[in-house]
Amino acid sequence: MFEQSSKRWAWKFFRLNPGVANAGYRAINSLHFEKGYCLWGAELTPEYTPYDAGLGFCVSLHKGDFLGREALVKVKERGPQWKLCTFTLDSQSCRSRSYRWL
Repeated sequence: MFEQSSKRWAWKFFRLNPGVANAGYRAINSLHFEKGYCLWGAELTPEYTPYDAGLGFCVSLHKGDFLGREALVKVKERGPQWKLCTFTLDSQSCRSRSYRWL
């Protein structure tokens, strides 16, 4: 059933949108860099706070008590330990996240 509905969706989508191609998840995964968006599990992990990632403006410490609030108040007072950033490389080759850098 899923396979049939998937084929129906693809036929309808591409018929209504000529010239559009289905790029897939890996293309979307790499395009977040162009916009400067952070991706959970890649750039954002439990090791970093929102302040480390430059997302402190998204934290509302005034909305009441929540899990992790005390830790975020401390980080805001002392300043972030890290500053996550994106590097642009002049290279034609690309390494996947699973590639081990030496």
